[in-house]
Amino acid sequence: MCNRKNKLRTALKYLEKAQRIEMKSRVVANPAGTRLNLCAVLSQLERSLPLKKLSHLSSTILSALAAIIIDGCMRQHTALTNCALQT
Repeated sequence: MCNRKNKLRTALKYLEKAQRIEMKSRVVANPAGTRLNLCAVLSQLERSLPLKKLSHLSSTILSALAAIIIDGCMRQHTALTNCALQT
């Protein structure tokens, strides 16, 4: 059990470092993924994020989902437009 906690603490250290890097970066591929992994590790360590961070996390997740949906709609629209132009 002690070895598992050590691995979780190491994972937590790297996830926190990744989160700091992402916060400084302008373009981040998957910020919600990092935060979700951070929450999962904290949960395994029986700790949790403060409410303010959880609020920011939910906002980030919603923004990421919106971006995915918009991207999918734009791709579908482009495909339909291309199809209509070819006929």
